Amino acid sequence: MIKEIGKIIKVEMKEGKEVAYVECISRSACASCSSQNSCGVGAVAKTIPPKSMLFEVDYVKGMNVDHDVQLSLNQNDLVKSALLLYLTPLIFFITSAVIANYFGLPEYLIIFSAIIFGGVGLLFVAKITKNSAVKLKVLVQDIKAG
Repeated sequence: MIKEIGKIIKVEMKEGKEVAYVECISRSACASCSSQNSCGVGAVAKTIPPKSMLFEVDYVKGMNVDHDVQLSLNQNDLVKSALLLYLTPLIFFITSAVIANYFGLPEYLIIFSAIIFGGVGLLFVAKITKNSAVKLKVLVQDIKAG
């Protein structure tokens, strides 16, 4: 499980169901490293401000604004999603190049068709992830404010 701590910043109704918006702050791993003061990468990391990411999760009874929650993501779901996102356009790209080469098209048309079908592969992934159940399951666990 991949875990991250976030803070609920608002709860509202969306499309007939309650959702909570959780903000997570992404920080450099250099902050926890013992060599951060003597490392060049650590010096550069100090100049980059932390990034804020907003996640929309299903509301669970008892969630309140300003409470900390733990978001958990199954590693298998992450790997499957990454494979879908990266391999599908690549398969479209390579397949179109092989087919174009088989028909004896000039090299510039092979490259052009490969780029076009790689883009079609990205659109395909966007369509199936938007309209199907291929969504990452995020488990939310309320951390008691203390």
